[in-house]
Amino acid sequence: MDYEEEFLEIFQKAGYAYLSHHNDTMPFRRLVARYVDNDKTKGTLEHIHIVKQGDSFVERHILFRDFLRNDDQARLEYCKMKRKLIEEVCPERTIQS
Repeated sequence: MDYEEEFLEIFQKAGYAYLSHHNDTMPFRRLVARYVDNDKTKGTLEHIHIVKQGDSFVERHILFRDFLRNDDQARLEYCKMKRKLIEEVCPERTIQS
């Protein structure tokens, strides 16, 4: 069992769903999510990316996270853009505050 299978098993036992359909677009990471009342239609409680330590995906995301934490205006603009995209692309999706 490799690291991916090991982590996926742990998360699935904890009630997370493995979203394997994202593997084609992002083969360097695995995605799991937990839903309200274990029902996808009620919204996502959280999602977790599983990646190998030191992967450039992680490094880029941490740099972007830190940038948003330190720039109030950029954070607000990014939030507005994501909300707009969610409304356009996934109108059925619950938007978190």
